[in-house]
Amino acid sequence: MPTVTQKPPAKPALSGKAQDAWTNIEGRVEDVRRRHRMKFATTGLLLGLAVFAAAFLGFSLVDVLFKLSVGSRLFWLALALGGTVAVVIWSVVRPWRMLGGSTRVAREVETAYPELEDQLSTALEYGRDGGLAQATSSPELVGALLEQAQRRAKPLDFRRTVNWRAVSWALLVAFVVAAVVATYGASNPRLFGATVRRFLMPTASIPAPTLTVIEQLTPGGGEYPVETSVPVTAKLSGRLPESATLLVKFGIDPEAPWEHRLMERGEDGDYHVTLRRLLDDATFQVKAGDALSEPVTLKVYQEPQVDEFSLRLEHPAYTGKAPEVLPAGMGEVRALKGTRVTVRLLANTELGRADLAFDGGRKLVDVELQGRGAELTFEVAGDDRYQLLIEDTRGRVNRSPVSYRIQATEDQRPRVRIKKPARDMMVHREQAVEIEIEASDDVGLREIGIFHSLGVKEEKKMVRRFEPCPPQAMGRLKWELGNLGLKGGEVLAYYAYALDNDTLNGPKLAKSDIHFLTVYDEEEYDAPQDPQNQNQPTPESVRQLDKLIEIQKKLLQETFAMARLRNEAGEDPKARQEDAEAAAKRAEREKKRRRTGRAVPERPQDQGRGADPAGHPGNGSGRPGREARGRRARAAPAAARREGTRAYEGRRGEDGNGRRRAGRATAPSRPCRPRWKRCGISPRPAACSSPTRKATRASRWR
Repeated sequence: MPTVTQKPPAKPALSGKAQDAWTNIEGRVEDVRRRHRMKFATTGLLLGLAVFAAAFLGFSLVDVLFKLSVGSRLFWLALALGGTVAVVIWSVVRPWRMLGGSTRVAREVETAYPELEDQLSTALEYGRDGGLAQATSSPELVGALLEQAQRRAKPLDFRRTVNWRAVSWALLVAFVVAAVVATYGASNPRLFGATVRRFLMPTASIPAPTLTVIEQLTPGGGEYPVETSVPVTAKLSGRLPESATLLVKFGIDPEAPWEHRLMERGEDGDYHVTLRRLLDDATFQVKAGDALSEPVTLKVYQEPQVDEFSLRLEHPAYTGKAPEVLPAGMGEVRALKGTRVTVRLLANTELGRADLAFDGGRKLVDVELQGRGAELTFEVAGDDRYQLLIEDTRGRVNRSPVSYRIQATEDQRPRVRIKKPARDMMVHREQAVEIEIEASDDVGLREIGIFHSLGVKEEKKMVRRFEPCPPQAMGRLKWELGNLGLKGGEVLAYYAYALDNDTLNGPKLAKSDIHFLTVYDEEEYDAPQDPQNQNQPTPESVRQLDKLIEIQKKLLQETFAMARLRNEAGEDPKARQEDAEAAAKRAEREKKRRRTGRAVPERPQDQGRGADPAGHPGNGSGRPGREARGRRARAAPAAARREGTRAYEGRRGEDGNGRRRAGRATAPSRPCRPRWKRCGISPRPAACSSPTRKATRASRWR
């Protein structure tokens, strides 16, 4: 049979005044109850925070002293949280439960105000439970009770029944703990921040707080060549000790022992020590005060080095020299411009790059890498210096490479001289002159020969051309003068030349000293002599003509020498200026010399043009023209015969200046008469010269 749910008895209806009284009483009691709850919550919150902060302070102290591990930090955090929860339960949950309902709160109010007796709690019970009022009393009596309890409680302040002393104590404790925490954070923010992070995040990798702080370690790692000394510097802050300790171990074995080395404090305030000549990887830590740095690893590697190298020189092709290999390790280069130099090197490691660093900033011609080896090629273009730069596959370079010198040599001009005849000669206009030329060059000779001229026009006569080109050579030429159409009294200038075999910059020309051949006419010398006038002096006109010829030769020689020097100097501006000054001085000297020969009439048509700009001999200023020289040469012997002039040969006679010379007089024969005419000797002689040059000048016009 189903159970019938019985409805609770209906609350008896109260009068309006009674209902208002009950509502007022219940509201005031509930307000007291809320205040108790607020007191419990505030007390619990303050005590919980104080406990948690106190746990943090204890953790910080222990962590600074003992550098807690992760497990210890987890324990401290759990302890702090557990203490906080316990305090909250003890100060909030337990009193909350013990507080009870409004009836119990009303009894506490009645305890505080005895004049209420039990009316307040009774009124709340009867007003809330209508069945109780109906069973034990009537609604009228309950209403009267409520109204009476309201009247008696109205002047009373129920809020004063709430005791806030526990809250005050909790606030004081929390304030003290908060003040300590604030002082700690303000006095040492670094330690405060570190301990807070380690306390709240116990599993995080956060360095332990220390009184001494290692701000910076130098170096912080890296790679170093073997046998390098590495200075270690520690920059500290906080509590600074007198010294620090460097803990170092070598190698990759984790069980290797740590070595202790003292780090002294320097004038800059940092702590220093040097790891000398590292041969293996090194790991170090710095211990200063209560601080210990993280391990730092230094990697040691084999520095790229050039173990061996050699140079191969390929000389310019025109030199004809075979390639030359210099001794190993010899880096100095002395070679002709245009020489191709190949550097072959072998390193101690695999190469990623190889180069030559030139002081002049030039670039390589070619680079070829072959594992540990390399070939680098460049061309000698001028004086310079270079260094061998190599780099391994990881970008490491060789330190302090040696600097080597490059000295570029120039292909020198050839040297040439006329070996035979060794001096100026007086020759017959149809004579054959034997000329011997000697030449040399630092590399090779291509051609030798002579240049000769009577006036402005210069003619070339090649003697020899060489293939292959020797560094030294001789050349002989039998020069037939009869083909030149010479006349008596003319002076033939000639010099030897030599060309080298420089095909890179062009052949260079060298010239010998200038030589002269003075031509006489056989017909003038065959004239009969007057034996009665053999002691007469040389006419003044002859002496003046000889003097002018000698001046002319000297001027030609000086002009030729200056032109040759200018050509060899490469037309240097300074050399041109010096040439101009020398030419002005020569012109002044020439004027003075002309004044010494006034007895010989000089006409403008008798003067030549002088040497050409290249220095080739021509009709210089003050020199008689070609036709005038011939006329004067033919006229001079006739004048000498008319005056009864006698010339002397040997140590007695008059020189070209009319001065008497002591000596034995010779026979009245012609001193320069061709020997083949006098003695019937054939063929023609090579030259005709007197024992002394001055005597020859004085007697050749006999």
